[in-house]
Amino acid sequence: MTFVVIPSVDVLGGKCVQLEGGDPSRVKFESDDPVETARQWAEFFPWIHVVDIDAARGEGDNSEVIGRICEEVDAGVQVGGGIRSAERAEELAGLGADRLILGTVAFTDEEEFEEILDVCREHGVEAFVALDVNEEHQVLVRGWKEETGVGLEEAVERFEGRVDGFLVTAVHREGRERGIDEGLVRKVTELTERPVLYSGGVSTIEDVKTVREAGAHGVVLGTALYRGHIDPTALLELIER
Repeated sequence: MTFVVIPSVDVLGGKCVQLEGGDPSRVKFESDDPVETARQWAEFFPWIHVVDIDAARGEGDNSEVIGRICEEVDAGVQVGGGIRSAERAEELAGLGADRLILGTVAFTDEEEFEEILDVCREHGVEAFVALDVNEEHQVLVRGWKEETGVGLEEAVERFEGRVDGFLVTAVHREGRERGIDEGLVRKVTELTERPVLYSGGVSTIEDVKTVREAGAHGVVLGTALYRGHIDPTALLELIER
């Protein structure tokens, strides 16, 4: 399976942002045009990771922006953030999303989660579960604001065979550019045979290579790309369009 690098386009109030630790009060990058940002990344990478931060926080959504990215950008689009109902999943599938990242609903509402999986199957959309974890590798939900009491092993076991893959995020590293949680990515890839995407603290090309060598299917990049600490052209040898 070809290793993929996926740039993140995080949308807050219609703008493209990069936040430290997911905290809207700690903005490290901001652009008025997330669609153009996604278009620029698509020149290098085959997928775009779109996060609707407003939806994740229960404070509205950015459906118009997501729809434009799906329609206007030549790349696969995976969408995460606030997908907590079958209706929302149906809407995003209709907008053209290729993959949905399911977080809170997977851990808080089993019936709704199953309905969302049905929607994904019906529309041919992949479903990944978001394993957003803290330093103790405990799963967080609701925009990383609440603990679930569910550990990594239990979470993977719960969803193995039911979803297409996992996106594991080291929340304690996210947006801080202090390096990855190598133990975390190795642990998840050992626990599942499904594709694993990793996010959190990726700061250098060496971090990307470490994620690949740990057995992950891909890596989601944010702050390091936006601040120019990783040159996208230097990543081309690691991916295949």
